[in-house]
Amino acid sequence: MKQFILLPLIFVGILNVYTQNSKDAVLWSSLGIEKKINERINAELEQQFRFIENYSYLNNAFTELSVSYKLTKEFKLAGSYRLSNRFDERVGHYMRNRYSIDASYRYKIKKMAFTFRSRFQNTSDNRGDRTNAIYSRNKIAFAYSVNNYINPSIYADFYSPLNLGSDAAGIIDRYRLGISNELKASKKISVSSAFIFQKSVGVSNPPKDYIVSIGLYYKL
Repeated sequence: MKQFILLPLIFVGILNVYTQNSKDAVLWSSLGIEKKINERINAELEQQFRFIENYSYLNNAFTELSVSYKLTKEFKLAGSYRLSNRFDERVGHYMRNRYSIDASYRYKIKKMAFTFRSRFQNTSDNRGDRTNAIYSRNKIAFAYSVNNYINPSIYADFYSPLNLGSDAAGIIDRYRLGISNELKASKKISVSSAFIFQKSVGVSNPPKDYIVSIGLYYKL
């Protein structure tokens, strides 16, 4: 139980010291529940809160429902819907809808695992006459399981716009690099913590985010 309490706090505390030196520090905090429907189907409900500008204000609060289907031991399909309440200084609060479809492959050798995930996502909001943001996202991850308390992973996630008529269609315009750890407190409870660097590319003065993420998840 001591490790359950201390390890995520130490991990996030170290990252917090680093990110506090940047005005681009971001905090993602989440709660989630997961239900195994049968041997192939899993459902998950997550509530997340995202704070920006050194955690000074809440920029995004969303609820996401996802369902995954395991085709084989290695291949999995998934779909999700996200409803977000976002805040923009110019227009105030607005709602955003996001639909996504995933296909992933996971190859495991003893305690090591390699995962490749390809995602198609379509995002729309209610800020008037705006074009949907349609993206392809490709993520590569490597994980190593040491024990119940130490399960580190690293990953890279690349965003490519697919909107017809876009000059940047098919070109990577944003990426995320992450390092994370999953702590398994019990068969039902796990705690995730991560540091993520996010940057846009192909624009002048590209925005950069230094993200600390902490989440608590429960299996029904």
